[in-house]
Formats: sequence, structure tokens, C-alpha cells
Amino acid sequence: MRRCLELAARGGRAVEPNPRVGALLVKDGRPIGEGWHRRIGGPHAEIEALAAASENPRGATLYVSLEPCHLQGRTPPCSEAILEAGLARVVFAMEDPNPAEAGRSAGLLIEAGIEVESGLMADQARALNPGYLSLQERGRPHVILKSAATLNGMLARADGSSRWITGEEARREGHRLRASVGAVALGAETVRLDRPVLDLRMIEDGDTPPRPVVFGGRGELGAPDPAWEGRSPILVLPEGRGGVDAAWTRLSVPEAEGGVDIAAALAALAGEGVASLLVEGGGRLFSAFLSSGQWDRWEHFLAPGLFPADGRPLWTRNIETSARIAGVKSLGKDLQISLVPEGGA
Repeated sequence: MRRCLELAARGGRAVEPNPRVGALLVKDGRPIGEGWHRRIGGPHAEIEALAAASENPRGATLYVSLEPCHLQGRTPPCSEAILEAGLARVVFAMEDPNPAEAGRSAGLLIEAGIEVESGLMADQARALNPGYLSLQERGRPHVILKSAATLNGMLARADGSSRWITGEEARREGHRLRASVGAVALGAETVRLDRPVLDLRMIEDGDTPPRPVVFGGRGELGAPDPAWEGRSPILVLPEGRGGVDAAWTRLSVPEAEGGVDIAAALAALAGEGVASLLVEGGGRLFSAFLSSGQWDRWEHFLAPGLFPADGRPLWTRNIETSARIAGVKSLGKDLQISLVPEGGA
């Protein structure tokens, strides 16, 4: 099962909103085939493993990190392929949290005379799929907050200068965070002022950059940045707001405190297939997410400097919330502080 989890991790965010899954076939104590879910719409891990089998898999054991599917989706049901292959035993780590799938496949396989076991390294399998679990169990993406500020909580000076508050190591870690999610959220004001490219240029294994999501609550926003071409950018607006450039995917949600209702926005993003979201700012959007309680992890990069008090602050509203420090590490001259909601994992 450990090997299945290693294989599952290779899927990365290319599989979203599907889960990361790995599979291994074992016959007479020998591995004979393995595979993982590589991309959305592609073959599932079980099918990959069966296709890669070096010999007839009849009578073999299939180890897989998630309960095999039994419904027809973008690809045929894996349970049918398991039955057709004549496997004797299936061991999976975690039950599928999808209500339409949970326990169904296991039941079908047992009825067909296949030995089924579950729960082996289930916690590790769940840790690989926070986005998929969040979609199925809460109906919203897994949300990571990312902030970078001076010791007095400033994002920039009043004129927007000193764009790079943190050093290179901290910025590179920020790009790794960006590479781990399906979409990145910014406020419309930040987009207008900073024109962020949202790329992955600072990491060697950077793949296609994530999907941009812009939250607009006040001013108008024109066409998406040309650097976002081919990335299907999303614009989240309060209901009733006027026309939007056709290059945006528009999501209209209820208004709240001069912006949009965060819970409703996340539900709408889930409907767009966004399983994981990195909230990068600016201060108004960051404060809205933090005060809403709709977040799962907060990565704060603290720079050892001070900006004038009239600068652009990280906080734009009075917030009272509780968080627990899950880790602290040095990144050059900066600190990365990892937090989770009070009572979170």
C-alpha cells in the first residue's frame, strides 16, 4: 500500500477534481503491474495497473489507495474491470467519500466472491486527497491562505512599492504552494494594481500554472491578463453586477460586506471543478476568508522589517478568530509559519 501511495502522489493536481489514486497488482508474492491516475479523463489507477500487468492477472491481489469506482463516469467502472480480470482479492486504503460510490463497489465485489479488505493506511491516503475529500464531504474546495507581511502586518507601502517583501527562498516556497493547487484567488484591486502573472517560474518542476480566480466587489475589471490565456480564469461577482468580458467564466453569488459571500463563492467554485484553492490576497480578500472561517491551512511568511503605518495592511477589518501553529521554519531571512484552525488536524 505504501507503493500505491507513492504512485498516487504522481498524479498531482492534473487529476483534479478527481482523487489521486495508485494501484499495484501482486501475484504469488510478486508485483506484476502498477499504475496511477495521471490526469482528469484518463484511465483510473486500477485500469493502468491491469494494462501494465506482465502476466495474466487472474487470481492476483489488487492493492489500491481508494475504493474502486462502480459508476460509469468519464471512464468505465473499475469494478467491472476487476471482475473481468478474475482477481481474487482487493485491498484498498480508504472508502470513497462520494455518497454515490461509498461502499458500493466493495459490496459488489464481495457478492461476486472476491475477498475485500479496507482501511490499510487510510489516514495516509486521505492526506493525499484534501481537495477531493473537501468537495465530497463539505461541498467546497480545500482552502489554503497564503500571506506575506512585515513585522507590523504590512503588505506594501502606501504607493504599492516594495513589492517583494520576502526573500527568494520564501518566494520560491510560495510558488511551490501555488503549484500544489488547482486555482489561485486574488481580489480585483490587487489584480488591477499588481497585474500578477501567477506563474511557477521559480520552481524547476513547475507544470501548467493554476487557474486564476478573481473576486470583484467594487470596481470594474476588464479582460483577463494576456498571461492567463488558456487558463480559463474565473471572475466571482456579486449578483446583479453588470456585463463581463467574455473571456471570463463568471460566477454570480450573494453580496456580503462590500464583497461576496465566501461560503457561496466556494460552493460555486466547487461546481466549476475547483478542488483546491490558494488565496494569495490582497488584504481585503484575505481578511474576508479569514473572518469567514472557510479555510483549512494558513501559510504566513513573516519578513523581518517594518513599513510605515500608512501602508497597505494585511488586515482590512476587525477579526476575532483562533488558530493553532502547526509548524515554523526558517527560509533565509524570513519565517514561514503554518497554522490550522483551532481544533483542526
